[in-house]
Amino acid sequence: TPLNAILGFAQLLDAQSGERLPPPQRDWLRRLSQAGWHLLDMINDVLDLSRIEADALELSRGQVDLHESISSSVAMVESTAAQRGVALVCELEPDARFAIGDAVRVRQVLLNLLSNAVKYNREGGRVVVHCRRGRAGMLEVEVSDTGLGLDDAQLALLFEPFNRLGRERSGVEGTGIGLAIVQRVVQAHGGRIWAEARPGNGAAFLFTLPGHE
Repeated sequence: TPLNAILGFAQLLDAQSGERLPPPQRDWLRRLSQAGWHLLDMINDVLDLSRIEADALELSRGQVDLHESISSSVAMVESTAAQRGVALVCELEPDARFAIGDAVRVRQVLLNLLSNAVKYNREGGRVVVHCRRGRAGMLEVEVSDTGLGLDDAQLALLFEPFNRLGRERSGVEGTGIGLAIVQRVVQAHGGRIWAEARPGNGAAFLFTLPGHE
């Protein structure tokens, strides 16, 4: 696609000439690359949402190691968390490990919730991921943060596509699509997702998946 060319040539320019460019031009190149990757994420989210709404989401069901999925997802946000001084904590209960689902889609859910918990957190904050046994053979994963939290009006619109709940004025990049996708993916697995929040005291997102005996 044209976007592949933009990103590809930006990477080539950075690799071959980046250090020789004057500081202002190096900054322009960095912004070009960041904007390109952000646009790619937006396109992928829109395509994902379109597939889901067209009932064309395919799941490859099998045994999912939630502990491994959580650990690998946490590793993917460690760099961003470190830049903001956000601590990442995992609390994984031994008897809540294996679920039934699509491993790739489960990681997509985890990565979205973790990314949000980091980028909407306060400087020097904390993110805790807790995996435990729920009711009726379900496993429950909770991702909590120490950010601004959400009020009742925001909670009511939480999973509405393209609604950023006022966060578009925060300077943090986003599309308002991620949580809508996460909700539909969790529901396609036979689970549910919800949030618990209090303004000024952070938020917690929880979702369930069928357990694998």
